[in-house]
Amino acid sequence: MITNKLMLQNPRNLAIVENSEALAQCGVNLFCQYASEAIERNGVFRVALSGGSTPQRMNRMLASMPVEQQPAWSAMQLFWGDERFLPASDPESNVYMAKDTLLNHVNVLSDSIFAPQTENIKPETAAKRYADLICDVFQTDLPVFDLILLGMGPDGHTASLFPGHPEVTTPSQAFVQAVFDSPKPPPTRLTFTYRLINLARRVVFLVGGESKAPAIAEIFGAPDQESRLPASKVAPAGKLLWVIDEAAASQLR
Repeated sequence: MITNKLMLQNPRNLAIVENSEALAQCGVNLFCQYASEAIERNGVFRVALSGGSTPQRMNRMLASMPVEQQPAWSAMQLFWGDERFLPASDPESNVYMAKDTLLNHVNVLSDSIFAPQTENIKPETAAKRYADLICDVFQTDLPVFDLILLGMGPDGHTASLFPGHPEVTTPSQAFVQAVFDSPKPPPTRLTFTYRLINLARRVVFLVGGESKAPAIAEIFGAPDQESRLPASKVAPAGKLLWVIDEAAASQLR
């Protein structure tokens, strides 16, 4: 359950919480709720994790929960919505961060962690192999995640979908793409595409900080103005929820 200070009813379902701590706690609550529902429904919870400061805080909260209150890690399959093209041992890697702050501290099965290959391989090949791996695990050509967690940068990017980049201006039919010339280091990355993200049963944005306020104001601005920011193009077949803190909401009317 979301303990939000304000809920605005709109097509994207926006919840505003007090601060960064509440934002991460809300992420934990939603993660546990959706995991329980998916496992009860299908016996497995398939989730795509995100990098960033809020997921890092959220991970530490999950890892520190009493064992009896933790979700059923052994019934999960974990993926990543984007990854930096770095060695797996690099602390800047999203996979490394998740293992360091969460996965090494909970009862998750090692063969249920599905990370992309980012060493000794061309980025385009890595993207194709990760897409094929996802389809193999899901045993379908149209994989539907139970939950995809996303953040958003001050420029409106989400995952590694950046303004002006090919996958944003001309979305492809691929599920995973290599990204080059990222405005944020490192320049080479892998990312879920809109096609894969928008197949999901649930997508949750967790966005905090005053630097995100202009982008939030654009996305949730006047109804007659369509945002061109990458994050605004996320429109899943399932349910979409934005959870932001008051700092990120500071420019909303």
